[in-house]
Amino acid sequence: MKNLLNQLNKVVNQVQSHHSVHQCSIREHAAIKSTISDLNNLTKEHKEKLQSLSADPFSEKKLKYFYRSYQKTLVRLLNTLYQFQSTCQVNREKETCLKRKAIKALTELLCFLREQYPHAFDTTLNIPSSVYQTQKEQLQQSLILIKSMLITKRVNRLLLKTITHPITDFLDNNKEHYTFSDLTYLHSWMNKLAIVCTKSHTSRELNKLICISTVEHDLNSNICFDFYVEFMAKEYHIQDTRTEQLETLNFYLKCVKQVYVTSNVSFDLNKKKLKSALANWLKQEIEYITNSCHINESNQQQSVQLELSSKLLISESVASLAYLTKLFIDTGFIITQNKEETIRFFSNNFSTNRADTISERSFRTRYFNPDDTAISATKDIILKWLNALQKQ
Repeated sequence: MKNLLNQLNKVVNQVQSHHSVHQCSIREHAAIKSTISDLNNLTKEHKEKLQSLSADPFSEKKLKYFYRSYQKTLVRLLNTLYQFQSTCQVNREKETCLKRKAIKALTELLCFLREQYPHAFDTTLNIPSSVYQTQKEQLQQSLILIKSMLITKRVNRLLLKTITHPITDFLDNNKEHYTFSDLTYLHSWMNKLAIVCTKSHTSRELNKLICISTVEHDLNSNICFDFYVEFMAKEYHIQDTRTEQLETLNFYLKCVKQVYVTSNVSFDLNKKKLKSALANWLKQEIEYITNSCHINESNQQQSVQLELSSKLLISESVASLAYLTKLFIDTGFIITQNKEETIRFFSNNFSTNRADTISERSFRTRYFNPDDTAISATKDIILKWLNALQKQ
């Protein structure tokens, strides 16, 4: 394994050694042609040696260590090559471009490793910049085609924007880093949408199928969760009586529970599955309406609009404020007749160091679907309060 890693490092050294000349020039053609030939041989040799490793009497743990060390080296060297500023600018697409061929060879080995040994492949690693650029082009073409087909089939525009946001976020490079797990999910989700596009349904049936697919494929982003919560909240709020509200919420809860999560990957591995998050929100709404003695059958209660003269600044995040608000209501510390009004009050009258204006939509999402970071931060806040109490 050490010899394989040394050979990979040698590839990068060879590319960098040509920094002072044009890598596609006629003068350098013979030397570079020889190096490219060596690259082709190296790719073949490494595939054979990687396969032979699995036949050797190594423990599964040791094999996993070997493969992951090899993967990390490939990722590191691909990033080094991508950032390397060669003088090959004019004809960099020529087959004789050493940098281009080296990136292609190392990427081929990375793909081989991922396909042949998925159990050992570390999906938490960030994808190399060169891979991001290649995948960006592929996903962009797929997105254009899928959006065109769904628009033709008259899919709801807001729903379309919601289900395609993972791809548009990737194309806009909205995250600091994308992992191999992220990439796996994006391709899996695009394949699912491509299948949906082939269905000869009415627009209403297609909208329903897409909604089911987001739960099946666990598109558990804040944007997707928010879309469903706003839709269901609007649907049950327009009902005239508490009985009708409960019937509407129970209907949606039944629909969510009936969906089977088929995907083994999630959009966000650090969040609850979309199915669980939606079911929890629906159960909380059902419990709140059932236990509330303030909601009369005609649903004629008057909403009291409260607004402070100036916003209160807090030192914590919006997510922490939302989760604290949830705890206050769930434990009975805050007694409210209308949960939506309470959410609106907090979002309208508080600000943070990072956000002068808190979006009601964002606050609601974090209220009903708190992430692990917010829960951990809230625990720290409560511990500070306890320490302060002990000093009294």
